[in-house]
Amino acid sequence: MTVQVTASGDYNFYDNGYEDDIGQDGTLGIYSGTFDPANLGNSCVASIDDDHTVTLAAGTYTLVMTSYDGLNGDVPGNFYYTITGPGRVGPPVAAVTAVPTLSEWSMMLLAVGAAGMGMRRLRRKV
Repeated sequence: MTVQVTASGDYNFYDNGYEDDIGQDGTLGIYSGTFDPANLGNSCVASIDDDHTVTLAAGTYTLVMTSYDGLNGDVPGNFYYTITGPGRVGPPVAAVTAVPTLSEWSMMLLAVGAAGMGMRRLRRKV
């Protein structure tokens, strides 16, 4: 999952989904930029198991979650983290394009109408 961090600082990653009594656990990898499964160490910022605080700069990161059971290896399940810190951590926000409001549209139409009336008056005088 690609996420955008909006402010630099210390972020706490809290593992809400681990269950120590049966050995199942989730682990989170944080990668700057993209994730390359063939080269796990490339661009790895942190690997988090349970609770951990990581200093992150503002920018784009890739979060990769894996699960582990001490007896059976990888296991399916609902593993999730709560992330808190000085900024927003979430999907990248697309650029917002300004859309004219109704009053702006009416002013533009009024200006076009006034220009048309002015041109019409000029033609009559000639």
